This record gives sequence, C-alpha cells and structure tokens, in this order.
Amino acid sequence: TFTLPAGSTGQTFDLIFLGVQQSVRVWINDQDIGQQVGAYTSFKLPVPAEALHRERGAKNTITLEIKNRLSPRETLPLKPGVWGWRNSGGPFRDVLLVGSPAARIESVVLRPTFSPSLDRVEVEASLRVVTTDLTALVRTDTSAALTDSARTFTLTAEVTDARTGATVGTFPLTRVRLANNRILTLRGQFALQNPKLWSPEEPNRYRIRYTLSRRGDETVDAVVQPTGFRKIERRGRQIFLNNRPIYLRGVVWHEDHPLHGPALPAQQIVDDWADIKALGANAVRIADHPAHPFALTVADSLGLMVLEEIPAAFVPAENLARPTFAAAARRALEQTIARDQSHPSLIAYGFGDGLDSSVPEAVRPFIEQLVKAAKAGDPSRLTYYASRMPGSDKAADLTDLAALSLDDENLDRFGATVRAWLARHPTQPIVLTGYGAAVEPGNQNGYSDPGSAEHQAKYLMDRHRLLTSLQGDGLAGSFIDGYNDWLGDQPTLTSGPLDPYRHTRGIVAANRSHRLAYGMVQGLYNDDQVYDPAVGAYDQPVTYAYLVLGLLAILLAFWCFGASRRLQENVDRWLTRPFNFHMDVRDQRVIPIWQTALVLLLTSMAWALTLGALGWALRDSRAFDVLLGLVLPGRVPKQVAGWFIWHPWALALGGTLVVLVSKLLLALVIRGLAVFLARDRVRLPQLVTLVTWSDLAALGLIPLAMVMSKLGGPLSGPAAGQLGWILFLVA
Repeated sequence: TFTLPAGSTGQTFDLIFLGVQQSVRVWINDQDIGQQVGAYTSFKLPVPAEALHRERGAKNTITLEIKNRLSPRETLPLKPGVWGWRNSGGPFRDVLLVGSPAARIESVVLRPTFSPSLDRVEVEASLRVVTTDLTALVRTDTSAALTDSARTFTLTAEVTDARTGATVGTFPLTRVRLANNRILTLRGQFALQNPKLWSPEEPNRYRIRYTLSRRGDETVDAVVQPTGFRKIERRGRQIFLNNRPIYLRGVVWHEDHPLHGPALPAQQIVDDWADIKALGANAVRIADHPAHPFALTVADSLGLMVLEEIPAAFVPAENLARPTFAAAARRALEQTIARDQSHPSLIAYGFGDGLDSSVPEAVRPFIEQLVKAAKAGDPSRLTYYASRMPGSDKAADLTDLAALSLDDENLDRFGATVRAWLARHPTQPIVLTGYGAAVEPGNQNGYSDPGSAEHQAKYLMDRHRLLTSLQGDGLAGSFIDGYNDWLGDQPTLTSGPLDPYRHTRGIVAANRSHRLAYGMVQGLYNDDQVYDPAVGAYDQPVTYAYLVLGLLAILLAFWCFGASRRLQENVDRWLTRPFNFHMDVRDQRVIPIWQTALVLLLTSMAWALTLGALGWALRDSRAFDVLLGLVLPGRVPKQVAGWFIWHPWALALGGTLVVLVSKLLLALVIRGLAVFLARDRVRLPQLVTLVTWSDLAALGLIPLAMVMSKLGGPLSGPAAGQLGWILFLVA
C-alpha cells in the first residue's frame, strides 16, 4: 500500500517495473491497469486518474498476479535446461511509482552523427511528449481562456560535462503548441565542437537536461539524461572505437550472488564491475539476459564496453521457427534498446546463446528479423549471437560479429576450431564470446588435476596465448566465461556431488573471493609476465566398486554353473532353443525357484553395474548431462541420480535393488494384463520366471562394466560417443 504525497493534485502517475518474472497483471485499488509478459526488461504502466485515492492519508493498494511458469516452447526465456540459469519468480528488481505533470517528457532518443575526424558531433534528439488535461496547467485563473500563447511550449537542451559540471551549451530544440490528451514525438538538433569522446581509457560523459517550459522560464517538466558520445563500427575484420581498432579483452558476468540471487544490491554491482576493471578487462558480456540498468551506468563511469543479449539460450530450431517465440524475442530486443540505448558503454546487442543454428530455414529468418529490429531501433551498435555450433552454423554471416562460444579440453582441437571459424567468416570480426574451465572448490592439486584451481589458470593462460596469436587473422576479441560462479536452474552432473546447482566456472568464487585464475588473467590482460602454475601429482580417479562387484558376480555365476548340472542344461536350452525353453517354462514350470532367484540377482546386478560404470565414465560429459536431464525430468530425480553416479558403491548396490524390484513389478503388471488378454490363467511365479530368464543376456554386460570402471578418467567427445554406441549395440 502507499499514500500519495501532498501536492500531487493534477499529476499523472506511472508504475514502473525494472524486472518481473515471468508475467504479471497489475491492479490498483481493484482496477486493472495492465499486464506484461516477459522478464528482465523494464516496462511502464500508466495509472488511470480515477484509480487513485488522492485524499490526504488515503491508502492505495497495489495487487500483483504473477505467473512464473516457463514453457519449453513459447516463453522467453524458455523453461531452463541443464545449463540454464536460475529464474526467480516475482518482482526481483525495483518497482517505482513516478508522478509527472500534465505535460511531460516521457522518453528521449539520441542519434549522433560524427564528422570524419570526430571533432564535431551533430545530435538529433527525438523526445516523446505526453499530455493529459492541460486546463489547470495553462490557466492563470479559472475563467481565463485557453489561448494559443498559453498552450505554446518551448523545448531546450542544456549539455554539461558530467565530471566537471561545466555547461557546454544550451540549445533550443523546438516550440510546439500542445493540446489535451496527446502523444507527440518532437525532434530537435544540436551540435558539439570537439566533444570529449567516451572510451575505456577516458570514460567521458555528459549530462543533458531537457526542459519543457512555458512563457520563457516557467518550467513544466525536466528530464536529465546521462550519456556519452563515441563511435563504434566494424571495418572489415576489425572493430573500431573512435576511429581506432580495438581488441575486446573481457569476461562474462553473471547477475547472481549466493545471498541475493539475481537481485544484486547496487553496491555489489559496483564492487563486481570495479573488480573487473582492476583485472585489466575492457569489456563485459552480460550473460543470458539484460542486467539491472544500473549495471550499465556503472560501466559508463568505469569505462567498460558491454555486450548485452536477450534471454534466448539453447533454443531448438523448432522454437526459432515459431512466430510467437520470434515475436517475444523481438519485443524483448526492442524493450532492451529503448531502455539502454543512451549508455555509451553498450556496444552490441546479442540475440541469444546456444541457438540451434544448424537449420537455415529456422534460424536465418529469426536472426534476420532481429537484425532488422536492432538496426531500426539503434543503428549505432553492433549485433551478434553466441553460436555453439562451429561446424554447422548457418546464420553467423547475418550479424556484424561472427561470435562463437567454445569449450574444449584439448588445446590443439580448440585452436583448430577457432581457426576453422575464422576461415568460414573471412569478412567479419570474430569474437570468442565464452571459454573457460570449471573448478572443484578447494582443489589445489596442481594443473594435472582437471578440477583444480591450477588447471583453470593454466587452461585460461594457454588459450589466451593462442588467441592473442590470432589477432592479426581476424580475431577481434575474447571473453573468459566467467567472472563469477553462478546458480543454475537444474542440477548438473558435471558440477560434482557437493552442490550440483552451482556452476563453478568463475575466476572468483560465488562469495567473490579471488581464485588463482584471477591473478593469472590479471597478468595476461595487463601484458605482465606470468608463469605456469604447479603441475602437481595427480592420478585419475578409479572406482573399484564395479570391478569388485562384477568379479563377485562372475565368480558366483561360474560356481553355481559348475555345481548344478540342471542349471547348465537350462542355460544351454536358453541359448540353443529359446522358444522351446520359454514354452516349457510357461507350461511345465520346470525351473527351480533358486535358479530363477540367482538369475534375477545376477541380471539386476549386471544392469546396475553397467549403467553405473557408464555414468562414472561420462560424469564430465556435457552431452551425457543433457541426456540425463531429458530422461529424468525435474530437479529431484536428476539430483538423486547425480549423487549416486558420484558414489559408485551406493549406485551398484542400490541400483541392483531398484532393477530387481522393477522386474518384479513388470511381472505384476503383465499379470494384471493377462486377466483381460490371456485365454489360460497365468500364475505370477511363471511370469517372474519368464521376465527373469528373458534377460539372461544381460550377464554379458558385466565384463564391459568392469572394463569401463578401469578406464580411469572421465570420457568426453568422440570417445564418449563411441562408448555409448558400443553399449547400445551390446544391449
């Protein structure tokens, strides 16, 4: 609830939300004033005058109906997958109630045009002016006529240096005759001689005060717009800032903190971005979605160039082709442009990360319409999307920057992929929008351990040096992913068993303590001498659970096979005459209970050992992580499965029990169906025997499980794919 301040009579009010997840409908005093769908961008809802209680001390009530359900097809963002960020529900940013006079300046758009030598900038200002009932504003008494002179307003712009406060100039923009209840777009021009240009080295800024006045000096409304002037463009394969080529040395910043989630307080944003500046970076890529607008204000003051993108991550091709999804993406882009285009630090708009860009008939129309919308709304900035398909991308040629996000433990393969991407895009600047390595918290075993802090530092050092050697070949920038750890929406297997939701890829931890990689990157970005971290002594982790239990299962099977001639005969008949064998089981019930129990135990153990060993071998494979999330939808099943994969003894024993119970339940289900389908009555023990012996071939998987458990380190890339196909064919 709120009460209106004294002196608000005659004012109009707007309710401004800086971020609400995912959709919201708003009432004030039980009157519906509007709704918004989509998070992370600001929006404004005008409050009808009749909806407010203006009496002194009267309470006004705001009611919000919020829906946080995300769809895997329609919403923006989509329902997060394994590598999606944590989406928080409700209003997670500021909510403002702003009062304005009957004639007000609602928004300002600047279009600067530079002379070739940048010694003069001509600025076209487009101002949106909104009026309500001007009667009380323009009359000097209640009986005075609304004359033309009373309705005539003047619009001026006063430019001051933000650092010194000195006035650069005052410029009359236009005169206009206003009427009641109108929305006008007014345009005016002014020019600055020898402007102080904004750059990372000298982040010069200006404050422009736009004044709407009447009768010369009667101010009706005034708006102050902080801004700066700089020229960003692509020339061939380079990015030019203020007529000089520039190389982007950046980090990926995630708007996340363990204490605040995505609702970072202003001081935390200042601390983060000041720390990034101290790192030696000149650019920041804001991950996943537009950040709080205050982040760009901080970037303006510190001199950090910003790449900002709409919340479209890991979007399948079928979604890109949906008109409703494309419209949501375009709306989010237009809202981002309207909110942030006055910031000189913002140099590029991104259209997403990890889009399925391999299907040209889906991705090209999607990107084409976003490029068109970006250039129509703000032609002074560059465009990109972060591709993760270096070999099959079909649309990177449509944007200003051919951007690629890439992770590969093999340095040679990493370099070959980047060089191939450079060769595929010979006319565009190439930007590597993300590369990095995860850290196991507290692991300082030396860089030979792939989960150690030293390995992360060595990983970044090697790739930075490789990328630096490619600057002359068209590489225009690179971003380390990321500056800080961040919280995911779904548990990930690759994050380890301690906190499966926390992505530990930052050069600073979630609590902002510096890791070893921070000092390494700081030295690299400042061209200081750096040294290889300690190599350490590291042995690949090996689990003996599957080896020991597999060996016990094989010994038990051979002992029973050798001790019972009848068991040998039954196995031989199963192998040579399976149809007759199963008919005999059904009709004669010739299999002893102890043999069925033994086969049930051994086959259940075989499946548990095989699946467990496969999970252990692929525990660091992102593809397997995604597949596991598809097979086990929901947070809890995936989290439980991940815990068991990282605890082999528990998985082997518990998995055996789960498979065994599942087979018994399968027999029970068949028994229920047999009531309606079978002509002859089928007893439950017969069905248990049939289900059990039909799976006898699974015993052949036990040696394979033992071999996989001895492979040692995790498998990824081609080896993981080959192992998966072998298992599929054997099964």
